[in-house]
Amino acid sequence: MNTSDLGTIEYMILEIWPWHHVHIEAPDSLPYCTHFEATVFITYVENFSSASYEVIYNESVLDLEGITNGRLLEIDPGISADFYPVNVTDWNLPGGPGTLRVNCSVDGNPGVDGAGYLSQIHFHINGSAGENSSIGFNISQCWLRDMWGGLINATWTNDLITVTP
Repeated sequence: MNTSDLGTIEYMILEIWPWHHVHIEAPDSLPYCTHFEATVFITYVENFSSASYEVIYNESVLDLEGITNGRLLEIDPGISADFYPVNVTDWNLPGGPGTLRVNCSVDGNPGVDGAGYLSQIHFHINGSAGENSSIGFNISQCWLRDMWGGLINATWTNDLITVTP
C-alpha cells in the first residue's frame, strides 16, 4: 500500500460513507452452480471490540459453504494505517439453513477506530435462472459493541442476488 492509496481510503472512510454503517455486498447476478462471497462491510466505527449479527438468505437458492475472518483498517491521519484482524469466534445455523448467526471480535486489541469488513460469507448458487435471494440482516439480532461492552448504534443494509441463465 502506498501513500496515495491511504489518502483514497481515508477519504472514503471519513468523507463518503456514513459512520456506523454495516452492509452486505454480493454480486448482482451470477449463473447457477457458481461460488461467491458476500462481504459484511463496516464503515467508520470508534472503539470497536465485537459484533454479533444474524444473516438471512433463501436456502432454496443459496447453499452456505462457510465463513472467513474480516479485518479493519485503523487510520491515524497523516501518521499511520494499521490492519487489525476481526476473528469470527463462532457461527452457527440457528433453526437450520437460511439463517446464519455470527459472532466476531477484534482479539487482543479492543477499541479499534476504523473501517473494513467483519467477515466474508461463502455461498454456492443452487437456484434456477430467474430466482433470487436477499442476503440480509435480521435487524433485531444485530449489534456492535465497544471496548467497554456498550452498544454502538448502527445502520444495517441488505443486498440481493439473482440467478442468471
